[in-house]
Amino acid sequence: PRHVRIPRKQKTGTLVFRCKRPNSFAFGVDDGDPELAREVMKIFEDEGIQVTFFVVGKGLEDKYANFTAFYKEMLQRGHQVALHSYSHPK
Repeated sequence: PRHVRIPRKQKTGTLVFRCKRPNSFAFGVDDGDPELAREVMKIFEDEGIQVTFFVVGKGLEDKYANFTAFYKEMLQRGHQVALHSYSHPK
């Protein structure tokens, strides 16, 4: 749409505006709480959908948040895991 401002491409990034695979689509779900993300993962499983979760790397260092186990669970369920950023700065 004309009213949407498109951000400038960063030196290290690639902007993607549409899926290249036929009959597919993309949307984002911001994580942060593994229990809420598990609910989303359950919906995907119920619908037979495989997705790519873009995760924040710093969560792997937090032993109390248990992100390591959660990211492994994503992989075990057949999803892909990709790096969103290390620390998700504002």
